[in-house]
Amino acid sequence: MFPGVELRLYRYVAAIAEELNFTRASAKLHVAQPALSRQIRQLEDYLGTKLFERDHRGVRLTPAGEAFTAEARLTLFHAQRAVEGARAAKGQHKGPWRLGYSPLLDRRILAKVRQHFSTAHPSADIQLASSYTSEQADALLRGKLQAGLVILPVREEGLACERLYREGLMLALPEQHALASKPTVEISDLDRLPLVVLRGDIEPRFGEDLKRIFGVARIQPRVLQEATTQAEALDFVSDAGVAALTMPSARYPPHDGIVFREFGDGFLTAQVGLAYLGENGSVILASLRQFLVETFKPLGVRSKHDRQARQMALF
Repeated sequence: MFPGVELRLYRYVAAIAEELNFTRASAKLHVAQPALSRQIRQLEDYLGTKLFERDHRGVRLTPAGEAFTAEARLTLFHAQRAVEGARAAKGQHKGPWRLGYSPLLDRRILAKVRQHFSTAHPSADIQLASSYTSEQADALLRGKLQAGLVILPVREEGLACERLYREGLMLALPEQHALASKPTVEISDLDRLPLVVLRGDIEPRFGEDLKRIFGVARIQPRVLQEATTQAEALDFVSDAGVAALTMPSARYPPHDGIVFREFGDGFLTAQVGLAYLGENGSVILASLRQFLVETFKPLGVRSKHDRQARQMALF
C-alpha cells in the first residue's frame, strides 16, 4: 500500500508527535480525525510496528515512533529545502530567512552580521533569533532556522559546522574574593572551589566537555548551581559570594562589585561556529559564510596576544 511512504504521512506523524493528541493534530493538519487515525494504522501495518501508544493517559511515542519521527522531520525539511534550493538558484528565496545566535555571543558580532545583511540583502526578510546551541540544533533539524551562530560542539548528526574563532572563558568573582587579587587565574584554582556554571543541556560546551577538561586537569570544582543565563550566574556571584564560569560577553555591561579574571593556562576556552543543515543552494547562507570567513580569518595567527589584539580590532 505504501511503496515508499508518501510525504503527507511523514507530515501526519510529525504533527501527532508534536501535539501528542490526535484531535489537535487533525485540526492542525485539516484532516478529519477518523481519516487520520485510519491512515496511521495503515502506516503501522505497513511498517510492522506501532508508532504511537494510546491509552487513558494520552498518546505516547514508542521507540519505533521516536526513530520514525526524527527521520520524518528530516524528510520534511529536505523536501522544503529542495523547493527553496530551486528558488534560491533563481534568487527567489520565499519567506523569512532565520539565523539563530547563542545569547552567550559578543553582541558586537551580531551588529556586524546585521550590517552585512542590510548591505548584501537589503530586500530579504532576515530574522535573528536568540536561542542556546542545543535549541538551535533542534530548530535547524526541524527547518525552523536556516543557520545558527553556536558555541561548539554541536552533537546532532546531519548538521554542518564551521569554526569561526576561539575565546577564553572567564572567571567572575566578587571583588572581595580571595582569587580577585590575582591578575590571572589557573584551572587549578578551581579545585574544590564553589562554582556556578551554565547548563550543559542547553550549551554542551559547559556539560560533558567541561567535565572532561576538569578530569584531564585532575581537579574537582564544587558545582553549586547550573544557571540558565549568564545574568543568573552573576546574580549568584553578587548574592552568594561565589565564583562563576562565563563567556567573555558576561563582562558587558560592567557589574558593580564583580571582577573578571582570564585563565592564564589556556585550558578553558569556547569555540564559536556557524551551523547549518548541509549545502542547500541558499544565496543568503553562501553570502553569510563568506562574510564570516573573511571577518575571522585574521584570528588564525600564532601569537595569543596578537590573536586577541586582532580579534578586538574586528570590533
